[in-house]
Order: sequence, then structure tokens, then C-alpha cells
Amino acid sequence: MTQRFTSGAADGFTLAFSSVPQGVEEFAEQVVPLLVRRGVLAPELRSATLRGNLGLPVPRSRWA
Repeated sequence: MTQRFTSGAADGFTLAFSSVPQGVEEFAEQVVPLLVRRGVLAPELRSATLRGNLGLPVPRSRWA
């Protein structure tokens, strides 16, 4: 994952787990910290919203 991401061959991954929630928990506990240590995943989110984490501007309300 790290090699493909850093070489530009992938900008994201779709994951499928054979068991839920155990597979998700194992991924979060084992793989996520490794990706953070390798510097390809931010240690924490910058914002509380997806828009904020993607760096997208907040659109002006049409009702304002």
C-alpha cells in the first residue's frame, strides 16, 4: 500500500473485510499505526468534517 501510494500508482484503496467488526478493528489497531509511522497517513484528522479534511471551501449558503 505504501509503495503504490508514494509512487503515485494509487491515491486511495477500497478495503473489504471478511469479518465485521473484528476485521475492521484489527486493521485499525495493526495497519493504521504502521501507515502513520511511515508518514502516509495523518496521525489525526485536521477537521471534524470530510469537506475540511479534503481542504474544500465551505460554500456560501444560498439562504444567507
